[in-house]
Amino acid sequence: AVAMLFVGAGLSGLRGYRQLTDPQELSDSWLAIGVLVLAIVTNSYAVSLSVRNLTENGIHGVIDRFREGSQPLVKSALLRDVIGTTTSIIGLVALILYAALDAVEFDAAGAIAAAVMMSFAAVVLMAQARGLITGQSVPERDLERLRIVVSGTPGVEALNSLVAVHSGANHVRVELDLDLEDDLETNDIEVLLDEVEARIREEMPEVSDLRVDLNSSDLLG
Repeated sequence: AVAMLFVGAGLSGLRGYRQLTDPQELSDSWLAIGVLVLAIVTNSYAVSLSVRNLTENGIHGVIDRFREGSQPLVKSALLRDVIGTTTSIIGLVALILYAALDAVEFDAAGAIAAAVMMSFAAVVLMAQARGLITGQSVPERDLERLRIVVSGTPGVEALNSLVAVHSGANHVRVELDLDLEDDLETNDIEVLLDEVEARIREEMPEVSDLRVDLNSSDLLG
């Protein structure tokens, strides 16, 4: 996604520069306007789908979630679709002004503005990816969800610690330290661990690696 945005920014910036230094009349500008209208409609629909996947708390929830490290692929798709919609709107306005006023400078300005926006989006995505690569912790709200499902598992007496960090673009590593009820047999413990893992993966499907340290008087004795 980052490479595509940088390539798109470069091509758009080059077009704007050429239109400023060596203006060329546009052919079939009204056809291009129709294509841009279609692009705005399709990209806007894609944005709505990404927003639904990211949060159910409205636009403020989207902003909060975007600042966090969770759901990187969904955020990447959302940013890409938002930039696609915005640049299409800029291009549409520029072409309408060009067609109405016969001023090629509007086409150049629209192309350069689109290039700037795509470059900014690429930098944002790079910053997000860097946080994931360096082992960024899972957001506190997601940690709290995991604490609730683990603590609520029958047989778990106490959750001593829970650590969850990103280990890739869409992978999370989780480490738990649990106190178990003292009367559990070995088979019961195996069933309990399977239940804990199932609950964690249901709550956070991107968990790819789970480590559990157990404390029980039966185990220690």
